[in-house]
Amino acid sequence: DGSEKEVYHLELSLENSGIQYQPGDILAIKPENNRRLVSEILRESALNGEARVSIKNDSLSLLDALLTQLEVASLTRKVVQQYAEAISHKVLAKQAADKSQLTHLIGSGDVLDLLVSYPGKLTAQALVDLLRPLQARQYSIASSLEAHPDEVHLLIKRVEFAHESRTHLGVASNWVAHLNPGDVLPIYVKPNNGFKLPPDSATKIIMVGPGTGVAPFRSFLSQRHAAGIEGNSWLFFGEQHFRSDFLYQTEWQQFKNHGTLERISLAFSRDQEEKVYVQHRLLEAGAEIYQWLQDGAHLYVCGDMNHMAKDVHATLIKIFQEFGGYDEAQAQTELDQLISNGRYQRDVY
Repeated sequence: DGSEKEVYHLELSLENSGIQYQPGDILAIKPENNRRLVSEILRESALNGEARVSIKNDSLSLLDALLTQLEVASLTRKVVQQYAEAISHKVLAKQAADKSQLTHLIGSGDVLDLLVSYPGKLTAQALVDLLRPLQARQYSIASSLEAHPDEVHLLIKRVEFAHESRTHLGVASNWVAHLNPGDVLPIYVKPNNGFKLPPDSATKIIMVGPGTGVAPFRSFLSQRHAAGIEGNSWLFFGEQHFRSDFLYQTEWQQFKNHGTLERISLAFSRDQEEKVYVQHRLLEAGAEIYQWLQDGAHLYVCGDMNHMAKDVHATLIKIFQEFGGYDEAQAQTELDQLISNGRYQRDVY
């Protein structure tokens, strides 16, 4: 309530499916495209959704192909190039060949944007042939089979953004948002062997997971709680506002009350004038973080690759410099050693 984001906790039954997973693993969902977007693509291309098309020797309607088989919500340069060739658009072909051109379209645009911006005549089969297969969307699992038998839980942020005076929607996050109890999803588990709890349950763990990046740490702590393991765990969580964005707040409190979670450090960036992020909390606790790592702790980082993970890594270098007496190159070498020993694991995207 009051959050600027829509985040969903999704619980799926695995009963009689035979599906198994470990904390840290990833669940892949094969979604369907947005029906309104597909309808607008059909209208803009002046194609009949009932037209028969072929994908890998399977015959289906164009409507079904666009809904369930093909990527329509994003573009690659190759798709734009193939479209330009298909409609004999020399200007678009030239722009598509230049990596400095069309960045607004390829960065945030979709198939409808392409059709509106560069109209042309295509057959149903030609449209199908130039589009990529619809990819499964991957999410960090937020549960443990020990704590939640026959279930898998996910934490999904609904993606929505404005582009070219139109609202664009994330494929899977918006599909999931409209599911009803009892709906069946096509899923599979993707093992994530580079993001696993230490084999020795007494090993300390430091978990850094702002936003939905906290999902696998609910899995980790659920597993440890189910096994009766206490202490030796420290969670760093960040979001915009304490009141509206504190994901799994009551569960962290319960883990803390039971002794499963030893410490939790919080960073709510918009609750004060100065923006505070998880890396600031790490630096504030730098002496203790360094000591935990000296004591053999495993460090986990999950979430945004482009900003958060880089900022956290830069902060760790500062911590090693300040509290370990290393220069920058030596600090980086120490972190590289932790990575190669499996003690600094990242699941970033």
